[in-house]
Amino acid sequence: MRLLSRLTNQAEASAASGANRQVWVSAVETVEIRTAPPPEPGPGEALVRTVAAGICGSDLHTYRRGHAWRDYPIAVGHEVSGIVERVGPGVEDLAPGAAVLLDAVINCGACVYCTTNRRNLCENAEFLSVQRPGGMADAFVAPSRCLRPVPPGLSMTAAAMIEPLSTVVHAVRAVGGVEGKKVVVLGAGTIGLALAMVARVAGAAHVTVTDLVPGKRALATGLGVDRALDAALGADALRDETPSPADVVFDCVSSTVTLETAIALARRGGTIAVVGAAHGKRFEVPLGVLQDDELRILGVSMSLSEDFDEAERLALGDVALDRLVTATLPLERAADAFELAASGEAVKVQLAPNARADSPG
Repeated sequence: MRLLSRLTNQAEASAASGANRQVWVSAVETVEIRTAPPPEPGPGEALVRTVAAGICGSDLHTYRRGHAWRDYPIAVGHEVSGIVERVGPGVEDLAPGAAVLLDAVINCGACVYCTTNRRNLCENAEFLSVQRPGGMADAFVAPSRCLRPVPPGLSMTAAAMIEPLSTVVHAVRAVGGVEGKKVVVLGAGTIGLALAMVARVAGAAHVTVTDLVPGKRALATGLGVDRALDAALGADALRDETPSPADVVFDCVSSTVTLETAIALARRGGTIAVVGAAHGKRFEVPLGVLQDDELRILGVSMSLSEDFDEAERLALGDVALDRLVTATLPLERAADAFELAASGEAVKVQLAPNARADSPG
């Protein structure tokens, strides 16, 4: 239990200082570290000392433009792994010392969506890192039902990325699977590269990834995709370079350019899944294309509990999440971490407020 010992020492130091550091995005391109007394877990809650916290695409959207669901300031961080430090009254499924990962959706369980297994569309949902403070901190409090045990053998680095991988699993499920299909992934960020890996594992016949950044295309090639192409080529050239038309196109950027590209690359009767953060963006869809080509464009929002289950299984197998982490910085360099993530040069940037270890034990 070397990791727990190190975290315990750091927790004692933090408690002695009487402060808990928390990352806030307080305005456009403005990141602050605020301190407050260490949070206390209430009934049904646990206090978790953060080990790894990733900067998500939605965090970058908040950083660049604000958030569609609330005003600044926002205490971010929902791609998180950590160690349970204390539990509140009524918590029986977790104990201090447990390695956990975060499922940040707090759904109501009673609306029409929750009762039909679509909790990602819950009418009354709250989210850690939006309505409640997130886990990009020394420590944070979460409902125990939002904390999942880290599977034995999974690194804490990878555990913090199960949440975005669950979105990828949900996207593949939403398009009806990719076995035997030609797949194009637009954007080689965390979601795009994870999608490419999952598509390969799921039996796709051919996987093409596009991105503007040469380093990301090189990483995609190293992860085993069939083609990694420069997105700057444009739709016509990309069509010539891929075994088009594509059966499924995953748009992991969600811009006017990428959606136009997706429509150009998709076959008649094909499917386009909009996976990248699209808050506030608008696009005019040519209805003739939708009707005449029976093209299906669908949105993908977060994930379900079973998607987390499958994501954990994949992460323990052939989906190498650790390879997507291209930078790890200490919490005090949160502003630098956001700037790096926003530059587009890195894939996944994580903050390590406390000790980092390759496994929970």
